Amino acid sequence: PLAAPPAPGETLRGGDYEIVRSLSKGGMGAIYLARDVRAFGRLCIIKQMLAYYDPSSDEERRRAEERFADEGRTLAFLSHPGIPKIYTFFQEGGCYYLVMEYIEGQNLESFVTRRQSGRLILPTRRLHQEEVVRYAVQLCRILEYLHSQERPVMHLDIKPANLILEAQL
Repeated sequence: PLAAPPAPGETLRGGDYEIVRSLSKGGMGAIYLARDVRAFGRLCIIKQMLAYYDPSSDEERRRAEERFADEGRTLAFLSHPGIPKIYTFFQEGGCYYLVMEYIEGQNLESFVTRRQSGRLILPTRRLHQEEVVRYAVQLCRILEYLHSQERPVMHLDIKPANLILEAQL
């Protein structure tokens, strides 16, 4: 059986990572903001693989674990300022986790919309044409980098909720 989702204050990997809060949950993974206790409390992102497969099938579980590990392995060798760095990959309590760089900012979906009673309200903020072009060019440069790899990388889930607008310092 898989471990329960980690709650704020809980730790993973022998106390190395302390969960701050849940950020999001998709079909294949849950995303948490955490502190890397070994790195002076640096914020990081922890992605937990969810059981999106038939848990009674050992073969489906094995293939899901391989896909998750392959995702981590692929990301670990990428180096681009628009892609978060992967710090580590580990298994604990029957779950698999990826630990990656935390990029401070807001995702594009929440930047231009808001939710009311669970419904998405569009738009709450309009982007200027110059902003849209700038973000599109940045995204195209990342995609160009991914596709230029020896083994081209396909993102497969490009959507506003997955695009972080890095906080301006």
